[in-house]
Order: sequence, then C-alpha cells, then structure tokens
Amino acid sequence: MSLKRSVVRALTLSATGAVALAGTVAIGSANLASASTKATGKPLVVMEPEGFPNDAGATGASGVTAAVAKINSAGGIGGRPIKVITCSAMTASTTESCARAAVANPSIVAVINSTLIFGQFDSVANAAGLAMIGDPLTTQDFSSPNFFALTAGSLGVGGAAAVLNDSLKAKNLAMTYVDVPAAQTLSTLINLAILAPRGSQLGAKIPVPPTASDVAPYIAAVPSNAGGLVLANTQNQAVQLILQAKNSGATYPIAAPTSTLSQFSVNKYIGNAAKNLYVASTTKLSGSGFNNYEAAMRTIGKSGTEADTSQAINGWLAVSLFKSVVLSIGAGNVTRQQILGKLPTISNFSTGGLTPTLNFTKKQTVFGGAVANIINPTVVAYKYNPQSKKFVQQGSGAFINMFAAS
Repeated sequence: MSLKRSVVRALTLSATGAVALAGTVAIGSANLASASTKATGKPLVVMEPEGFPNDAGATGASGVTAAVAKINSAGGIGGRPIKVITCSAMTASTTESCARAAVANPSIVAVINSTLIFGQFDSVANAAGLAMIGDPLTTQDFSSPNFFALTAGSLGVGGAAAVLNDSLKAKNLAMTYVDVPAAQTLSTLINLAILAPRGSQLGAKIPVPPTASDVAPYIAAVPSNAGGLVLANTQNQAVQLILQAKNSGATYPIAAPTSTLSQFSVNKYIGNAAKNLYVASTTKLSGSGFNNYEAAMRTIGKSGTEADTSQAINGWLAVSLFKSVVLSIGAGNVTRQQILGKLPTISNFSTGGLTPTLNFTKKQTVFGGAVANIINPTVVAYKYNPQSKKFVQQGSGAFINMFAAS
C-alpha cells in the first residue's frame, strides 16, 4: 500500500471514530465588533449541521450562538442579521438528508460549524457549490474542495503525541484507543504523519472495548518503560483511564486533545488526580481572540460551562470567517457561489491569535494531498494545574506543527 493510500485509510477510519474570483486577497479578522445599530435587513441564512446535537460540548453550537448574538446585536453584517438553521445529522442517512435540505433551500448561502462524522454532506454540498466552514472530522473534510478548515479537527489527537514528544522529549509512547474498526488504524496515522518525521514511533497500542466497565487491565498493559500515554478515547473512557493510572501509582505523563478533555470536564470528573496531565489544544487559550470569544460566551451564559470547548471556539471562528467573507463581497446581494469563490482567495485571515494567520490559497501538500484542507496543522501544549484548576500554557506557548519535525 502506498504512503498516500495508507494515510487516507488511516484518516478515514480515525476521523469517523472521533470523526470563482481570481487573484489573492488579504481579508478581515476574527474581531466580531461592528456598529451598534439594530440589524433590520434581510437575514443571511446559514446551516449548522450537528453530528452531536445532544452533546453541548461536542457540537460547538454555543460558539456559533455567541458569535451570531454578538454580530446581530451590533448591527449584523452590513445591516443584515445572521440566521442559523440547525439540522441533526447523527447518522449517515440524516447527514445526507441535511445536505440535500441545505442545497434545496436557495436562501442558505453557506454551511458553518459542521461537526459531522459521516462524509455524505461534503459531496452533496460540493456538487451544488455550497461552501462548508467547520471542524474537519472526516476524510472528505480533509480534501473536499468546498470545505474550509480552520484547525486540524479530529487530527488533534495526534497533537497529543506531538506535545509529549516536543515538550517533554518523551519516547516509547503508549496509546490507548477505543476498540472499534473506525479507530484501529489511528496508530498508523500518528506514526506516519506525526512521529516518524520526529524520529519516533508509538510503542504499545492498547485497544479498549467501548463497553469496558473495568479499565484496569488496559492501564496494566502500559509498559513500565513507557515515556508517556496518549489517549485516543471517548471522554468517559479517558476519565476512567486517568483515574485508574493514578490509582495504580503510574507517574508517566498522559496527554489527550482538548476535544476529549476540556478544562471543565477535567475539573468535574478528575480533579486533583489529574497530575502530569497534558492536553493538545487546536487553538490558543489566551490572547485577544480568546478573550473576545470568552466575553461573548459570558454574554450567553456559557463561559466556563460544559459547552465551553474547543469545538465551540471552532464555531466562533467559523462565524467570524463567514462575516469577513460577506463583508469582502458586499452584504447587499450575497450568493453561495460568491462565497465559495471568495474563500479560496483568502490569504491572511487573522483569528486574533487563536491560531496562526490562515492562508487558504495554499493547500497542505504532505502525503500527496490526502489532507489538503488542513492548512493549519498546529496545536498548543497545556498542562493541567490541580491547584489553580486551569490549563497552563507550556513553554513559550508556540504553535506546534504536527507535520513538522521538532
């Protein structure tokens, strides 16, 4: 099997287990402030398909709500309010149904904050010229020409391995993962895409059945010489594994993506047992961009809650990018064709420091284009402090490029 095919297969399985204007332009930023006048114009309609509609943390909808509320209360975009139509897409069939509903509604000009674990939406939206701005979770998201990713999305779990390698120089990493077909080649992805360029690879790879009630055997399977443990599990499993590791006297560092363990969930479910716990965040949890996001979340009563997650930040950024694109086109008469044509020309989108400046004119070239849309393959390393009950930025807080050797 070729390298590209190996990576594509790994991306397909791991992601579903989690998950025409010419020229180049510099455009906008994630600052949502605008004139303090009421939005009275014709609404700008977008769809938000939700793969996890019953999970406030995973869906990220609170970030969209916060961003839209801030924009609409300050005059909208050129006087036009944003209207969000949500669609529950928990299965392959409902995902396709949501896509066809979006395409059939001519008022919908874009799709934002898609948190989908099935790829049927991309192909339907692509055929209809409908842009998707969101969290890349599936293989289709990684390469579809109509998908515009702001972060590494489901690849963030690989960032946990990069954090242990780069920040702690940890070697012989072990990894636990949910034992379902969709996740069984995740280790291949992490080895090929992240650790091999760093001269390292995973050691023990430990599957945990999704129905496991006792995780002690899986922690016992971690080699005594393991330099660290990467968690590619559900939140519930990750919490159990961390508690079991600490109860067994383990001292090795443990790392997970913030999409699995938010600061809220660590405080609520792990607490003081979360010692030597690191997380890889696809956005920086400080700075002007983060402060603006948190201020808006406080306005809707969601700051510091279970809904305040990395996915919510992605939702916030998706709305921010949508606003900038509409302003660059002109809010008067926006079409889905104009939005899809403008997005690939954006070369300098500022997120206020939440991520590096984003350039959508340059596709990701690693692995023969298998992850072309991952233009921002970075994470930031944090360590949980049980005393302050906060994630503490490690080192200089520099963005760690998962696809580059440390």
